[in-house]
Amino acid sequence: MAENEGLQMIGINFHSAPPEYRKLFHLTFNQLTEVYQQDLFPAETLILSTCNRTEFYFYANRSVPFCWELLKVFTDQQSVKREFFYQYSGQEVIFHLLELSTGLRSMIIGETEILGQIAGACEVPGKLGRETPILSALFKKTLQFARRIRVQSLIGKHSTSLTTLMMKELKHHFDDPAQQRVLVLGNGEIAQKTIQVLLYNGLQTMMLTRKRLAKPLDFVGDLTPVYGYENLPRLMMANEVIIAATSAPHLLIKEEHRLLLSGKLLIDFSFPHNIDPALSKNGNFLWDLDYFGAISRRNSQLEQLAVMKAKALCQQASGKIYLQFFSIESFQPKALIS
Repeated sequence: MAENEGLQMIGINFHSAPPEYRKLFHLTFNQLTEVYQQDLFPAETLILSTCNRTEFYFYANRSVPFCWELLKVFTDQQSVKREFFYQYSGQEVIFHLLELSTGLRSMIIGETEILGQIAGACEVPGKLGRETPILSALFKKTLQFARRIRVQSLIGKHSTSLTTLMMKELKHHFDDPAQQRVLVLGNGEIAQKTIQVLLYNGLQTMMLTRKRLAKPLDFVGDLTPVYGYENLPRLMMANEVIIAATSAPHLLIKEEHRLLLSGKLLIDFSFPHNIDPALSKNGNFLWDLDYFGAISRRNSQLEQLAVMKAKALCQQASGKIYLQFFSIESFQPKALIS
C-alpha cells in the first residue's frame, strides 16, 4: 500500500482492537464536534464513529503523510498502539467503504443501520461550517453503489438489524413475549428503533431518559416516557427485561443493583457498556453487542454465496468510482459526476 496518497483513511473497530482500548477513540456527537472544531487534520476530514468502529477519512489534493501523533489527543498513553488500527489509501479506501456500506464489515453481517450512520457522518462537517466537497460527494456516490450491491447480491434479501435479531431472540427466550414488561434506557436512534419494534410486537414497554425530550416521539403504540435516572431502581424492579441503549460513556446498571435484577433479562446495546458484564452471573441473562454479533456470524454461514457475490461487486464498483473521481496519474479530482 502506498503511504502518501491523497485519499486516506485510518480506523479502529471490533475486529482490530479490544473494547477497553477501542472505547478511547469512541466519539459522542459533542466530542465529534470538538474534534472538528480543533482543526487537527491537514486535509478534508470525515469521521465515522459508531458502537463498533471509529474511522477517519482524509482527502488532500497532494500527498499528505498521516501523522500518528494526531491520535494522541484521544489517549494519555505515550504512544498510539498502531497494531490495533488499519489504514488504507487510494482505491483501497473506496473498497473498504463499499464493503462497510453493504454490511460486509459489520458485526451483524448485512445489517442496514450502517447506511444511515455513514450518511449521517457526511452531514456533520457541513453543519459545523467545514467544507468537505470531495469526501462528501465520494461518500454519497459510494452509498448509491452500495444500495445496488445489496439488491444484486441478495445481501439485501438476507439483511437484518440489531432490533430484528433482538425480537427473534425474545421470541425464543419467552413462551409469550407480549406478557413481558420491558424498560428501555435512552432516547437516541437505537433506543427509539428498539421501542418501535417492541411496541409493534405488543410488548409492554417503558422508556427512561435522563432529561425531557425536545419534541414528542412518534410511535405506533402508547408510550409515556419517565424522566430522571433516580427512577431507575424502582423501574428495574417493575420490569422483566431491561434494555440499555444510551450514549453514556459509563455503566448505568452496576453491581450495586444486583439484588434488584434477580432473574431479569438484560440487553446492552451500548458501547462502552452501560450494563456491568459481571451481572450476567447468578441467574441473569445478559445479551450485548458481542452476543448478537455471534448470532449473526452463525447465520452468515448460510449466506456465503451472497457474501461472495457482494465482495466481488464491491471490488468492481471501487474501480469505477475511483476512475469517476480521480486521475490515476496525478490523483487530482475530476469534475464530480452526479
